[in-house]
Amino acid sequence: MTNFFVADVSSHDTIDAAALPQIGAVIIKATQGTTYVNPKCNGQYAAAKAAGKKLGLYHYASGGDPVAEANYFISNIKNYVGEALLAIDWEGYQNAAYGKNANWVKQFVTRVHELTGQWCLLYTGADGARECANVKDLCGLWFAGYPYYPGTKKMYPTFTVPTKFPYSTAPWPTYTLWQFTSSDGTKDMSISNMPLESWEKFIGKAIAPVPSPVPTKTVAQLAAEVISGKYGSGNARKAALGSQYAAVQAEVNRQLGATSKPAASKPAPAPTGKKAGVWYAQNGTFTLGANQQIWLRSAPLTGQKIALMHSGHEIKYNAYGYFNGYVVIRQKRATGYGYIATGTASGTKRTSYWGNFK
Repeated sequence: MTNFFVADVSSHDTIDAAALPQIGAVIIKATQGTTYVNPKCNGQYAAAKAAGKKLGLYHYASGGDPVAEANYFISNIKNYVGEALLAIDWEGYQNAAYGKNANWVKQFVTRVHELTGQWCLLYTGADGARECANVKDLCGLWFAGYPYYPGTKKMYPTFTVPTKFPYSTAPWPTYTLWQFTSSDGTKDMSISNMPLESWEKFIGKAIAPVPSPVPTKTVAQLAAEVISGKYGSGNARKAALGSQYAAVQAEVNRQLGATSKPAASKPAPAPTGKKAGVWYAQNGTFTLGANQQIWLRSAPLTGQKIALMHSGHEIKYNAYGYFNGYVVIRQKRATGYGYIATGTASGTKRTSYWGNFK
């Protein structure tokens, strides 16, 4: 595993958030200033350790006496020294020294090193990195920068890594970790710039690991995200996926059970003024076309599989709707409903048919 996800948790998070299955490591807020200890720290640490995660602890700078804050941090996490990577959180909120004392972080990390033999990772943004230039040879950089998800003014989803790093880390040559999202305030998530096996090697070191490329996603992973609606439909999806569009779309169709493109047949009446994600009442029968296998599911596109429908199968339905680039019909069953995709759509305009309607 080259790059891996790193969660940042504090008292705002649950105990279980420190042991998310998707992450390789967790860095837990331990202290702030000289008066605050995260009441969930020990529980979060234990949960992460039991789940086999790499471990880290951080202190949030309040901007008081840096030596006193370093002493307070280590006195509260001394049982974990040598096992956990240590970090200092340097940002403007609730920090009286931010932007006013360029030596604060150096004094703090030097004192931590005196007490533990470890150098801290520095968590900060572009402004903080420039302010703390005097520790660039002592501390690896945990960079905070949140680009917008393409076509939106929202942050990236928690486990969707941006394809580019659009910031300067100067005077650091690169970052060790990049916190690329807080999912608009709900979950902080970072991606590493080092292999997982380097975590312990980095504990106590003054030099950031050699970076490796941010991982690209497989066609199957992109297809799963398409089905969940992350890339929209039609031209928006084509633009987002670029040269991978054809391969990803073929995988999407395979995952949904559409194994070939049937000849166009008589369409259902073309909708006008419709909205995506809304059910419209319509009674009819859908018959699967030649060489088709499509799953009937408990929810549109991603629900549990109920039955595999084959060519010639007839599905009586009482409503249809447009969901994430597909036209889906709804079948009344003894216990609830079954749902099956009948072809692709661009917005609320059907673009293909996987069978016949009557």
